[in-house]
Amino acid sequence: MVRLYLAALAVMAVVGAAHGGCCSASDRATVLAQWHGLWEAKYGTNRNDVAIETFKRFFAQYPEAKKLFERVKVDQPKSPEFQAHCLRILNGLDLCINMLLDSLTLEDQLGHLSAQHVARQSSHGFDPAYFDKFWPALKSVLREVTTGFDATAWDACYARIGQGLKSKF
Repeated sequence: MVRLYLAALAVMAVVGAAHGGCCSASDRATVLAQWHGLWEAKYGTNRNDVAIETFKRFFAQYPEAKKLFERVKVDQPKSPEFQAHCLRILNGLDLCINMLLDSLTLEDQLGHLSAQHVARQSSHGFDPAYFDKFWPALKSVLREVTTGFDATAWDACYARIGQGLKSKF
């Protein structure tokens, strides 16, 4: 187990160096550990609750963003359509966080997600600045539900993910 951990740290160091220290090996290890710890059964954190609360806070700051979610019944936050969409977004973030150790796969995934949102820019008026604007809402929720939340590590790694999400714009 120690060898696996050391190997993972070595890989993270190489990948982190390639990105100029943004989301360093240590940051990645911290984010992954805290993200995985968040969903452990002993804490009882519900993904749906995290997703809905994050969007509630996001929309409180940016009510104009609701227009992007009309087809999923944004004005009915308890609707299955809206809850499912919130979970899809959180699951997309989950994929990206879990790919932090694999830079090539992460780049591919972020490029794919970016391209999906480019299509929504012309059809729905999506603004790529929302990727950055979403972070404070998510961060405030994570701070409340994550043991020992490391804002510095999360800021760096979310910035890395956000950069990739905006890559096709």
